[in-house]
Amino acid sequence: MGKELPAEVRYQAEELYCLMRMSLKAVAEEVGVAYTTVQRWAKVYGWREMRARIAEAECGRRANLILANATFLQKALDKGDAQSAFAVAALEKVALQRAEFERAGNFFESATDVDSEIRTTDDMAKALRDAVTMKLNRMLNDPSQVDFKAVADIQKASKIIEEMETKNNEDQATDSGNGVTSDTLGKMLDALK
Repeated sequence: MGKELPAEVRYQAEELYCLMRMSLKAVAEEVGVAYTTVQRWAKVYGWREMRARIAEAECGRRANLILANATFLQKALDKGDAQSAFAVAALEKVALQRAEFERAGNFFESATDVDSEIRTTDDMAKALRDAVTMKLNRMLNDPSQVDFKAVADIQKASKIIEEMETKNNEDQATDSGNGVTSDTLGKMLDALK
């Protein structure tokens, strides 16, 4: 009998087969175990059935998301509200980013623990943009969260971010390079505290 493998190897193999849809042969090569071992795991742990259930669930999730987006877009068009249409476009952009990321063979995960210090307006704008992106991701994962209030909140936050970025760009453009502006001095003093 061969050496006993850590359970993590089997879990990794299962994930590669069921989620990444790799062939059993490719999984065996990737995790470094014999093809017959991977075949046995697939049979014993029901990987084929699990893979089919996951594929069906993913298809259903995508279909529900498409239907929710279409319904929401139709409501925005019927209402004639540019803000709602903008928010729908933002949702579509995040959906496209997610699809590109997953096509590249990666899992799209939202950051849940932000651990960055905010010292400047630019830092704040970036942090807010990350928060809006996380909110959009949650809405994409659960279309029941998509409603006009949520879209309006995202639109308002996007406008605030745009204003912050515009102000920051203007501040940088007006900096002549001759000395330190009062804003920059304040930031430097804050950094030294």
